[in-house]
Amino acid sequence: SSKIIPKVTEIIPKYGSINGATRLTIKREGHHNVSFILDSDYGRSFPQKVAYFVSSLNKISMFQTYAEVTMISPSEGSTQRGTMLTINERFFDQTDFPIRVLVGGQGCDILNVTENSICCKTPPKPDILRTVYPGGRGLKLEVRIAYHSSTANSYFSSPTQRSDEILLQKGKEYYIEILLQEYRLSAFVEVGLYQHRSVYTKQQTEDSVNEEQVIKSQSTTFQEIQVITLENWEAMNATSEVRKIMVTTPCVEADSCSLYQYRLIYNMEKTGDFDLLGYEVFEGNNVTLDIREQTKGKPSLDTFTLNWDGITPQPLTS
Repeated sequence: SSKIIPKVTEIIPKYGSINGATRLTIKREGHHNVSFILDSDYGRSFPQKVAYFVSSLNKISMFQTYAEVTMISPSEGSTQRGTMLTINERFFDQTDFPIRVLVGGQGCDILNVTENSICCKTPPKPDILRTVYPGGRGLKLEVRIAYHSSTANSYFSSPTQRSDEILLQKGKEYYIEILLQEYRLSAFVEVGLYQHRSVYTKQQTEDSVNEEQVIKSQSTTFQEIQVITLENWEAMNATSEVRKIMVTTPCVEADSCSLYQYRLIYNMEKTGDFDLLGYEVFEGNNVTLDIREQTKGKPSLDTFTLNWDGITPQPLTS
């Protein structure tokens, strides 16, 4: 069989009202998304999310069209096998799957395919003839009935308004018959098919439901133990460090320094050789400080302190 390349043969009309409600006809089978462009500064339309649905082929689109069978010949044939069957159709497409024809629920061997016809060789008559067959639009169904015994203001007000869950198996054919009876106002029924796996999210189409998972984790913590070895470490007599601070200011001669202020700044060292002190003179005070080290300090090395990312714990004994 040859490969059919899908193509759009015609779109009617090419122009429409900016207020909407223009009926659009696209002659092509498959999944379709439609938008329109307004002149001037408006640009292309932005469709609402509810306009998209997910088909049984797991394709997202606004609507889906199907091939139209116009004639099947001959109308009768051999029950053994080998009848040359010709199916005349329009807008046939092999984009998603290759051509498949079933006769009596069994495969008909494809011999030739064109844009307008399919020719195949029929199989023998099956041992058991079916009374119901799935339709040509990919719908595989079964039967359930939901009900409500009294008047309700919503189709979801009672659990009885929803049928039991029906689990469908891939590759198996199903038939569903719906009996709808409404005594007041207009009748309404919905049939929904839920696919457990989908590549689409709630942000793309209202047909999708985002999965929610609760993740619980636990862990066991262990206190880290490190061994510190000090080499060439001996305790000694500590030497206090001595600094000489010379303060110079004109207020000394005038004997009026009671209002002059300054403060010393150091880097929070505890023992050993300190960094030079800094100082800060308050605004409006004419004061100069000269700080010099006279005796360098030495620690006793009786204890030491570790620094963990800026955090200093209690001193440890050596």
